[in-house]
Amino acid sequence: EMLLGSPIFYGFDPANQLFTMFKVLGFPSRSQLSYLGSGYDQLVLPKGQMRATLRDKLPCLGEEGHDLLRRLLDWCPNSRISAAQALQHPYL
Repeated sequence: EMLLGSPIFYGFDPANQLFTMFKVLGFPSRSQLSYLGSGYDQLVLPKGQMRATLRDKLPCLGEEGHDLLRRLLDWCPNSRISAAQALQHPYL
């Protein structure tokens, strides 16, 4: 967001913001939806991808920057990169 000067995932309410995240990050799997909290695992997701990718939004990051951002934004907290791991990432 500091690079863009605006929010990456702008939404006018929580549902809209989540949908904006889906459009950029892709739709999570059913098991990943369970990590979002109660009720989200019942969402009916559209088929296919409607992606404006992170590369489209932040072309200046390069391969390593996109790799780090993707790992930081993983839907599943158990597979998300930790702060300590992020500090060791080649992008930094």
